[in-house]
Amino acid sequence: MAIIQTIILLIGVYQGAFLAHRLLSFIWLYFLRRPSLNKYLTGPAPYALITGSTHGAGKSIAQELYRRGFNIIIHSRTEEKTKRVAEEIKAMGMGRDVRYFTVDVSKADLDVPKLLQPFQDLNITLVINYAGGTPIKVTRYFTYITLSYPTILTLFLGLMSVLPKSLWKPLG
Repeated sequence: MAIIQTIILLIGVYQGAFLAHRLLSFIWLYFLRRPSLNKYLTGPAPYALITGSTHGAGKSIAQELYRRGFNIIIHSRTEEKTKRVAEEIKAMGMGRDVRYFTVDVSKADLDVPKLLQPFQDLNITLVINYAGGTPIKVTRYFTYITLSYPTILTLFLGLMSVLPKSLWKPLG
């Protein structure tokens, strides 16, 4: 009988410790932890590039990053939407730079170096991809590999923002 009581006690202690850990993790995450976004606010005039940022989560993130001190580069497929959102963000009155570009990332003829040319001298420290897109199929030795152009775009933009500028200046 004592063994059963000990096992039940150990299960209760384990369950209590597990719940205490979850509660403390919640308190740490939502109340005590300092935001880590500031580590991307480095260097002269840090820029955040947000793709797919004319509506929904992408737009909200662009607005919040602007509020938090970033210069913003937004992206969308349609010129008028992107320009309107850029003007909305500028109207928030923080005095920082807001730039935009339009490109349909699902097109197969995407020229990334040409796309990046206007931004190559900027200090892009954060890249967030919200651009949708249609996956394309690439046939190689009868095996189908699915590539997504938004993923490729983010890979290149992220790579360009991380590499030293001396390595990626001659892009064309």
